[in-house]
Amino acid sequence: MTPTNRPGFGCPAQGATRREHTPFLLAFAALALALGLSAPLFAQDGDARFTHIERRDGLSQNTVYSIIQDRNGFMWFGTENGLNRYDGYSFTVFNPVADDAASISHNTILMQLEDRQGVIWIGTLNGGLNRYDPHNGKFSNYRHAADRRDSLSNDIVGAIHEDREGGLWIGTEGGLNRLDRASGKFTLYPLAATAAEDASERIHDICEDPAGGLWIGRFGGGITHLDPRSGRRVHYRHDPADPTSLSSDNTQSLLLDHKGTLWVCTDDGLNRLDRDSGRFTRVPILPPGTGAGRREQVFTMAEDRSGGLWFGFAGGLAHRNARTGKMTVYRNNPLDAGSLGGDVVFSIYEDRSGILWVGTDTGGISQFNPNRKKFSHYRVVPGQRNGLGSSIVHCAWEDPDRVLWIGTRDGLDRLDRTTGSFSHFGYGAGQPGGLGQVNVRCLRGDRAGRLWLGTNGHGLQLFDRRSGKVTVFRHDPADPASISNDRVMAIAEDLDGALWLATYGGGVNRMEPNAGNGRFTRFQLDENDPGSLGDDMTRALLIDRTATLWVGTYGNGLDRFDRASGKFIHYRHNASDPASLNNDYIFCLHEDRNGVIWAGTLGGGLNRLDREKGVFRHYTVADGLASNLVLSILEDGTGNLWLTTGKGLSRFSPREKRFRNYDASDGIQGKEFFGGSAYAGPEGEFFIGGADGLNAFFPQDIVANTCVPPVHITSFKVLNKEVALAGPIWEAREIVIRPQDTLFSLEFAALDYTAPEKNRYAYKLEGLTRDWIETDARQRVASFSTLSPGKYVFRVRGTNSDGLWSDHEAALVIRVLPPWWRTGWFLSLLAIASALAAYEWNRTRIRRQARRVRTEQAMEELFDRCAVSPREREIARLLLKGRTNKEISEELFIELSTVKIHVHNVLRKLGVANRTQLLRLLQNLQVK
Repeated sequence: MTPTNRPGFGCPAQGATRREHTPFLLAFAALALALGLSAPLFAQDGDARFTHIERRDGLSQNTVYSIIQDRNGFMWFGTENGLNRYDGYSFTVFNPVADDAASISHNTILMQLEDRQGVIWIGTLNGGLNRYDPHNGKFSNYRHAADRRDSLSNDIVGAIHEDREGGLWIGTEGGLNRLDRASGKFTLYPLAATAAEDASERIHDICEDPAGGLWIGRFGGGITHLDPRSGRRVHYRHDPADPTSLSSDNTQSLLLDHKGTLWVCTDDGLNRLDRDSGRFTRVPILPPGTGAGRREQVFTMAEDRSGGLWFGFAGGLAHRNARTGKMTVYRNNPLDAGSLGGDVVFSIYEDRSGILWVGTDTGGISQFNPNRKKFSHYRVVPGQRNGLGSSIVHCAWEDPDRVLWIGTRDGLDRLDRTTGSFSHFGYGAGQPGGLGQVNVRCLRGDRAGRLWLGTNGHGLQLFDRRSGKVTVFRHDPADPASISNDRVMAIAEDLDGALWLATYGGGVNRMEPNAGNGRFTRFQLDENDPGSLGDDMTRALLIDRTATLWVGTYGNGLDRFDRASGKFIHYRHNASDPASLNNDYIFCLHEDRNGVIWAGTLGGGLNRLDREKGVFRHYTVADGLASNLVLSILEDGTGNLWLTTGKGLSRFSPREKRFRNYDASDGIQGKEFFGGSAYAGPEGEFFIGGADGLNAFFPQDIVANTCVPPVHITSFKVLNKEVALAGPIWEAREIVIRPQDTLFSLEFAALDYTAPEKNRYAYKLEGLTRDWIETDARQRVASFSTLSPGKYVFRVRGTNSDGLWSDHEAALVIRVLPPWWRTGWFLSLLAIASALAAYEWNRTRIRRQARRVRTEQAMEELFDRCAVSPREREIARLLLKGRTNKEISEELFIELSTVKIHVHNVLRKLGVANRTQLLRLLQNLQVK
């Protein structure tokens, strides 16, 4: 099925485009490759650069037949070896599992569709139809059974469509089926016009028109229009004698665009149907003449949100402009990493943010973002002669004829912006009087229209733009009026028309307006003159609105030239003064619209000079700058400063004091730029040179990514092992952490695929922390250990690639269980046991007290009966407690002999029988 991504037309947006399959797939792919290799290489359309996702990135296999995005924002890729779910960082791969009926039935995935309930239906090669329930992560399988007429008609499923009433139509290699979801039974809808056409019941695509009619693409049977209500069928077939008929009966894919036009991909070209007349127009993909005599095997197509059509064919990817109808072809170039991943395209899908995903035969997935920042890129393209002469670009200048002159490491390039053609000067060509092998470090067009080249080692050169001849000004040790050094790093022109040159080792030179005489005035360091130039190593020049000259030196700070006195005023770094220049190595200078002077330094970032107070304010990586190495500064129409740095491009708002950084993921050439390589053209276009060519852009076209991504928790691990839940973790409301789960982690992702590595995140665990913890895409995991028992809430939110925070929060309740000895049931049992023990102890104590009272009464009665005196009773009790006569004597303070007499009297009075009774009574008392 082929999506249009427009409500009311074609197939639903969640269906994926796809390709030819079954035994024909390999044959077509082989032929396609053969044709592709012999076909001419077509130029890319402007700067359409592709990024790639392949096996090395985690994709299970590089042949991608189908692509969809589900309602949660995850991308799904059907490959020749498994179904892949992708969150922008990692893949989850579904393959068949032996003896697991809830796993997917086959490795080769031909088709996918997400229905209105969020269920994903998967068509496989020889594995029938699969139903994936996202709530429990399980698959159900529907297969062909020869003994059942209500089973799926064939196990090769290449088309799935959900109609407006929710009916599910399945196209197989054995015909068209409609599934009754409640019973799981299928109804076969024969389409062949005659019995002889039964072999053409191989359905490769299904599409629905606004009236509810189904258009069915059959491989070998052309197209059939089916009215499901009446059962009426209309067939469209190839007629060799009729050029307005379908170009081939081998239909691959169908698309109803937003205007209601039906497009048909076949193995012999692209067709457009006029539904009123029933006639087809054959639409060539390749430019006239280049495809003559070759069959254009077109496998798939999709319509983007602008109405443009994309076609995948056996020669690459083609785009048809909705307004002009122009076809542009994108091909694989093995020498160009930004080209299409492969020349056989089986699937195309536009996601909700506008990114185009392209599935190829052997090159995995190619991703193209038309909303990517509009940085044009001029570079050396291997295999193409019309490009830059060198990848190393130091400078650029646009002349009044809209010709762009580009200085490179090896020469000078001329780009005619009207025709897009390049011419090259230098590069060792060595024509007499022409530019030789030179490293052009700076360019300057003067008010007379002459072009001046500052070179690295070949002096200053005046270049005649028409003849290509040069006049060279070199250093002559014997001539003090010659240029002081042949390494010219910057050129400026003052109000008088004089040229000022910054040289690397010879200080600053001034050439008078009548430049033909080649006479230079030198301004150099004089150790004995504090008013001389601060250093002979100079890198940057600026003549401000007051005609004041500013010089950036390489190691000795910033100098301002006072013309009246002929002296230089120095601004240098002072370690004891935080308001001084913070770095003495100056790469670039700029005066903004308010007259503020800005300096880019080697390691101090961006410095702002308050001229009235003579103090500096510094902006560094701590403030958001991409790098503390600032190489060039440009100002746009809104007052923003654009800085080339050691780590990409930074845009700085002086009013808001905020930075926005751009790198290769945004479309710029990379991170490596050169000092003074930025140039603002007369129409406001910016040019920045670097190690991989030249970027050109209009600042107002670099707009923010406004697509706000959903954020999901994507993984739950305990002790670094994934935990299987009843359903996906992003649908879970609560998880339980056991006492033995001392370490657990949660992984998360914001599903913005523009530049996932630039997405940012913030999370917190309510119940543990109050503040949000910010992190980047490299650290998308929150880990926790040994939490106290209780209830917590984990919350996470994220940004898109431009730092726009999503309002959506992913939240998950985390309940940490206590150890068994701290559980409620255990504490309750412990309390009950304690209460019972206390009760039993108290009851025993009362019993003992009662028994003691009774025993003491019985003893007193015995003593009364035997006429034992009080003193004798006291001595008897002590004696029975184990006291010796001596101890009793000492305790009662009586003579030992008296004790013995009392003891003798007690024994005599009690007699033998009463002595035994007394001992029993004393035992009951348990006297200690």
